[in-house]
Amino acid sequence: MHFVATSIGASCAGICPAPSQAAGAWLFANARAEWLQIFIGLYLIGAILEFHGGARERSYRARLWWFLPAGLIVSLLSALMGTVGPVLNSLYLNYGSRKETLVATKSVNSFVTDIVKVTVFTGLGAFGGQALAFGLATGFGAALATLAAKPWLERMSGRQFRTAVVMLMAVSGMLMIWKQHDLIVALYHELAFCLQANQDECVQT
Repeated sequence: MHFVATSIGASCAGICPAPSQAAGAWLFANARAEWLQIFIGLYLIGAILEFHGGARERSYRARLWWFLPAGLIVSLLSALMGTVGPVLNSLYLNYGSRKETLVATKSVNSFVTDIVKVTVFTGLGAFGGQALAFGLATGFGAALATLAAKPWLERMSGRQFRTAVVMLMAVSGMLMIWKQHDLIVALYHELAFCLQANQDECVQT
């Protein structure tokens, strides 16, 4: 029953945000979203503190209906940036999803949202043959990894699974921030230049 409920919530999170997917896809084709990736990366890294590295089962009690607005927001961000990492994992854990339920529910969610994104990006002309080849190769690799990880998942305790999920969120967040390190370095130099200019102005006066 728990799987059915969470699957329904995740399916709504995947099916209902089609307008968000379309809007996000248009923004992806016409805008840049570097700062959003940095903020999301910081949020993912914060999961270590939120769940105490996996020792804490919940930091709050999530409700089933929360998945709909969360799905709308995450789907928009996903379509805007291509990927937002395991952002919804925090909501799944705080809802009380167990390891098998969480993995199965995320699979349903990802399947539906990816279909919408592929359809919209193709219509916008932002999805070519090379992207299709990369996507198929990545998907095939992910399928093999899922089959290989199944025995490990069955042997993992709830605490070990939460720790693995939280660590994955943190690593994903760090990678998202690292991808924008050029922007961060440029901002640092700009701030340093402004501070130096202000100091020189104060000395002259």
